[in-house]
Amino acid sequence: MTTITTTDPSGKRARNGSVILTDRLCEKRVAKRVKFYDRKCPGLYVSITTAGVATFSFKFTDRQTGKQRTGWLGLYNPETFTVEDARTKVYGLMGMGGDALVETFRDRKARQAKRGKTVDEIIEERIAWMQTPVRKPDGEMRPRIETWENVASHLRRFLSPRLGKKLAGEVTKHDIATLSNDIVAGRHGGKTSVANARHMRRAASGLFKTGRRKPAATT
Repeated sequence: MTTITTTDPSGKRARNGSVILTDRLCEKRVAKRVKFYDRKCPGLYVSITTAGVATFSFKFTDRQTGKQRTGWLGLYNPETFTVEDARTKVYGLMGMGGDALVETFRDRKARQAKRGKTVDEIIEERIAWMQTPVRKPDGEMRPRIETWENVASHLRRFLSPRLGKKLAGEVTKHDIATLSNDIVAGRHGGKTSVANARHMRRAASGLFKTGRRKPAATT
């Protein structure tokens, strides 16, 4: 059976730090992309972008091949995928043994490539695209979409918790309409708000238009 070892931050990565990961840390705003490795669960780390998107991954070394491997675990979400959820997932993967673990990540990567991206994945791409600096008509370099922080907030607060794990190509107009109605009624997003529902629909429209993935019509 293949032996696996978890990988601690070293060299350049050490500058990002090894800490005890918390949900609060995952919500931290950063000036540049950073990684934090978890002291409680060796190999687990979170990568946080300037857009506020935190992604959990698991780094380990396959001793049979000597290669370092990284497995994607998921995006941080305070409602559906927290630090403790990520730790539990890593412990479960480590219990599988080396061969099974490597094969699991290989199969997962192949399935994801075949089936397409999730809504959470295209949300992260959309945010990165919006905040990319471009030269404006006045000659200054500013984010492509200057209100990107507001749009990012609407995507993360309203769209991600409900539809984030769903394949982007499987999202229907009915899904968006139901989500909008739930926001208006106060069943999603905290308080009753027509404005928030409108912001969500506008953000969703831009998301699927940019990704060329229009919500499918309900059959």
